[in-house]
Amino acid sequence: MRSKTNVLGVNKRLFIYLVGIALTFCIFIFLLSINLIGYSVKEKCKIAQDKYAGDCVESLISYLDDEKNGYYSRNSAIWALGQLGDERAMPVLNKYHTGYNGEVINRSEALSQLEIERAIGYMEGNLNITKFFWLTEDDIASKKSE
Repeated sequence: MRSKTNVLGVNKRLFIYLVGIALTFCIFIFLLSINLIGYSVKEKCKIAQDKYAGDCVESLISYLDDEKNGYYSRNSAIWALGQLGDERAMPVLNKYHTGYNGEVINRSEALSQLEIERAIGYMEGNLNITKFFWLTEDDIASKKSE
């Protein structure tokens, strides 16, 4: 009779069960993260739209461009623009882009060049897989109507 301890000295059924639990947990964390990113982007849009006219992207651009807003919140606008990946934000991002030199900065004291480069990268075609999960049909329809 063959032993059931084929995989790493563990019962095969137990091993499959543990792998299933691990995969389920990873999928749960991935979906939770995507949901939180989408919620955060929409929250940043609402904050910008409460202060500036236009759709989400236009109001985030205005928010970023207004130097009366603090660096931390302007960096959040850069992040949200990057997540949205709308090319209308390229001119304002290029305006503030001086190049990332690897220096760690305090997001409350300066605009993050790393965040600007990431946002520009998403607009130039770098893969941002999370937006495909939280971008709604209304968001897509508003992009098509522009």
